[in-house]
Amino acid sequence: MTNRRSLARLFNGQLLRRAIWLALLSLLILPVSLFAQTPDNLVEIMLDAEESYRAGRFEQAVSEYETVIAAGVEHSTLYYNLGNAYLRQGDLGRAILNFRRAQRLDPRDDDIANNLDLARAQTVDKLQVSGLEQVDFGRLVGEWLTLEEMMVLLLALWFLICLSAGLYTIMPSYRRELGWLIIGWVGLLFLSAAAIGSSLYAEAQNPTAVVILSEVEVTEGPGSADEFNVNFALHAGTEVRIIDRRLGWRQIALPGDLNGWVPNNAIELVTGES
Repeated sequence: MTNRRSLARLFNGQLLRRAIWLALLSLLILPVSLFAQTPDNLVEIMLDAEESYRAGRFEQAVSEYETVIAAGVEHSTLYYNLGNAYLRQGDLGRAILNFRRAQRLDPRDDDIANNLDLARAQTVDKLQVSGLEQVDFGRLVGEWLTLEEMMVLLLALWFLICLSAGLYTIMPSYRRELGWLIIGWVGLLFLSAAAIGSSLYAEAQNPTAVVILSEVEVTEGPGSADEFNVNFALHAGTEVRIIDRRLGWRQIALPGDLNGWVPNNAIELVTGES
């Protein structure tokens, strides 16, 4: 298993980005309570978390990493370290959940992928995770690019279109070549926009979640085993897709047309939304 990562990798870029956001938010005169945790406080907490991890105090490390996340910091390294701390505790559900969150922010990272595979190999329910994913262009793109990278790609394509259009007007002798180039850029722009839209729609409609309880009974309807038949049981770390919601319950889907209902507290969304 690849170990946790250092504080420097997290905060080199994170502090600058956080400072920019804090400056922008301050213009809106937000409540002082939002700034209770300053970047310096967070660095100190992260250092404490790393020390706790090295000393084998994984429960304390988890608490400290969670404090940083609760303060609004979102970074793949942070979720990766938190996943490792949970894995050391034997909490497969929350380990896989946080590795998935790390992978969502950095989909091409080998360490995240390796530790996610290691955690998956220890789960009780041996399901084909790829069977959860609908095969479409949007999901394929999402496996390689983050949402931020997709947006940068769109902006880059738009810039190239504008640049090519400008050259088209001032270089009449190259209009034929530039015309084809503009058509190509526009095609890529629409293809990229469609991929982003498809990825966002799929995640909004059927978001991925992870079972965090040690065991949960999956029932035929939105209620307990006293009210509905039990279809099967799932265990910590199993990855599912949410296909419906009722008050206090969620209908989940698994590979092989398996589906059923579980209580809200049995699973947690990879996106972190409630």
